[in-house]
Amino acid sequence: MQETISIEEVEGMLDAAHFHLRRLDDEYEKMSGRDPRALRAYIFASLVLGGSIFYTLTNPKSNVLNPFKKATTAWLSDLESKPDEYKFFNRMLHHRDYGVHVSTDPTEAAVSSIPAHLDPSIHVFSVPSALMPDTLMANPDSEDSPRYASAWVSVPKFRIDGEDARTSLQRFLGLLTNLVQHCKTGSEKGGQAE
Repeated sequence: MQETISIEEVEGMLDAAHFHLRRLDDEYEKMSGRDPRALRAYIFASLVLGGSIFYTLTNPKSNVLNPFKKATTAWLSDLESKPDEYKFFNRMLHHRDYGVHVSTDPTEAAVSSIPAHLDPSIHVFSVPSALMPDTLMANPDSEDSPRYASAWVSVPKFRIDGEDARTSLQRFLGLLTNLVQHCKTGSEKGGQAE
């Protein structure tokens, strides 16, 4: 008996990928208490699950019936008409493949600076004159805002291809959510099996 890809199982994988992305967001909320190992783990889990969704829908095993082949082919054709999105999507799949098969980490570690008074685990004490505009220190990370504060705390963050990893994963999972919805809509209309 031949197995068939289930859209419900694919949606479960997508939900799991979003779960790990939410845990990544939760870890970022910790500010100075961020665990770099947890950040990498959540990034990798989201990336691997995302790639697996795509490969499940496009390259199932030979003994698995793919009722979504036409829908995924149409979705990919549409994505190809958007060169930036298509290039980004393939780059993320490439990172997933290398992470799984070659054990390389697609992330670049970086440091971000946040005003110390925003971190609930830090108490900033100073004389009132320290809060005057001419005594504030410039942000050590010129890419981040705000530009000035009375004290700074460095926190880990990760990038994929120079972009914040959370932003890249949100974009990647957004594209995959669109693909899954396209497959689901196509299967509800019927005639998608091959």
